[in-house]
Amino acid sequence: MLLSLFPALSLSFSAPSLLGATPPSTRFAVGFNNSNCEAHPHYGAELQDGGWLMVGDSQCWDGSTPAMTRVIFVVVSDKDGTLRWSRRLGELGFNYGKSGTQLKDGTVVVGGSKSVHDAAAKRAGYAYIEVRALWRLDQNTGALLSETTFPNEGKLTGLRDGVMCVSPTTDGTNGVVATGYAGGEANYDKKTGQYDDEPMFLIFNGVAFAARLAFDEHDLKAAPTVNFEVKLGLDASYGFVPMQGMRVHMDGALNRLAVSAASCSGPYDDQWDMQFSLLSVDATTGELAWAKRYVTGTASHPYAMTLSPPRDPVPGYVIAGHAVGVAVQPIGRLLKARASDGQLVWDRTFTDRDDRYFNIECYGVDATLDGGYIVTCGNGPETIPTWMKDCHEKTWTAFVYRADGLGQELWRANITDAAERCINDAGEHIVTARDGGYAVYVDSGTLGQPGTGGNFGLVVLNADTAGK
Repeated sequence: MLLSLFPALSLSFSAPSLLGATPPSTRFAVGFNNSNCEAHPHYGAELQDGGWLMVGDSQCWDGSTPAMTRVIFVVVSDKDGTLRWSRRLGELGFNYGKSGTQLKDGTVVVGGSKSVHDAAAKRAGYAYIEVRALWRLDQNTGALLSETTFPNEGKLTGLRDGVMCVSPTTDGTNGVVATGYAGGEANYDKKTGQYDDEPMFLIFNGVAFAARLAFDEHDLKAAPTVNFEVKLGLDASYGFVPMQGMRVHMDGALNRLAVSAASCSGPYDDQWDMQFSLLSVDATTGELAWAKRYVTGTASHPYAMTLSPPRDPVPGYVIAGHAVGVAVQPIGRLLKARASDGQLVWDRTFTDRDDRYFNIECYGVDATLDGGYIVTCGNGPETIPTWMKDCHEKTWTAFVYRADGLGQELWRANITDAAERCINDAGEHIVTARDGGYAVYVDSGTLGQPGTGGNFGLVVLNADTAGK
């Protein structure tokens, strides 16, 4: 494991803020690499001791992960970015590290998808299957305490399951709530014995689920107790199908789980009509309270979601992602719905550069301490036009968009020097730190070991005063 540390990395300002606000300075920027492998972070959290948890996955071409096409990669650093530990999870095939959190007792839980052998599936022609999985790790060493996998009901037809998000319960219990997908489309090639890499982002034709699990505070190696697990298949009256749960948080005020999902109007028909949706589920029983879909353009991809801040006069759930068909290229979308019933409060789109040529693809959002929101995205051209010769323009950057409580811009910035160096970066997740700063998780070519195709980048910004 190698890392690089840049305490004084400067922000690259995209444009003057509409309100004259200034982004906070960078406290430090650090990169972590998985051997000589491409590594892509998806999620993480600030730990109780101020350290940083990072969870994602990695593809290796150096022979260091035999039998695995994609391996889960987990990193924990100290609060100053110094590596504490890193580890891999997985044994064969495709493995996806989608989320991670810390329990009340201090242990870490990672959620994702694991490839496993299954005798019945093998007889049906599948060399392995993908199942939902949770791993419990020691926060100080990364030692594996327990691994829990869940049955794949679609295994005989090669369907794929995965956990997309775990977050802590907020009622004083030592547990997590979880969401993801069950029965995602196979796309399995029986000639090669391999699946494709579709679950890296969105997978179609599955059904979202919500679950609550309790972990023993004394027997750290014990499997969690499943309080409930519900498939979020809706009856026809709702008019849409939640195919993939993306994020879940416990709303203590209502004793509900807020679940964001990528939803279609019907079976996926190759038209990319995934749209933002929210479902509210009772936190004790799993009973569905309400479900809403928020359509714009031809598609919108809901990669991130957070609860509105505690003192919000209109408590709600805020989804971030990107909208397709609203502009020429995909642009950022930030939406708030009322927690009590899912009614739309506001719906914003935003971009940075000329949207005829440049995408904004957003993957992380969090509430800020002053009642606003912070979003991170990738910012760059999906298809490079023939006239675009300048490598600085061609480069993807790690973009951060700061909004007030109404979703309106306070400032925006690219937070690494990717464009200056002509090396691609993209923002993947963002956390509001307890001190009011931000931790930006970056799929990074500029941080960490060069030449791997991407590393876990962690950029921590100082406290933000823009909304005060």
